[in-house]
Amino acid sequence: MIFRKPRPTGNDNLPVERSPTIIARDTSLEGVIESDGAVEIQGHFRGTVHARSCHVGDSGFVEGTIVADDVGVRGRVMGPIRSVQVHLMR
Repeated sequence: MIFRKPRPTGNDNLPVERSPTIIARDTSLEGVIESDGAVEIQGHFRGTVHARSCHVGDSGFVEGTIVADDVGVRGRVMGPIRSVQVHLMR
């Protein structure tokens, strides 16, 4: 009984709920973000974002490139945006 394999719980095939990657208002980051899901930027980010969707919030500031299927911008972006849909919101 010591070397017995654990039984599957039945939850192994359930889809995993994805949480967005969030850069908070008081956070500054530099580099590359690669995500299969959503990225929300409320703080300052310098670099490149590759994601399924990217939202730059009111207090968000991106210096760099955003590559995503869907992009929403309320804050500021200095750099190119490559996307299927871009939503500029105020």
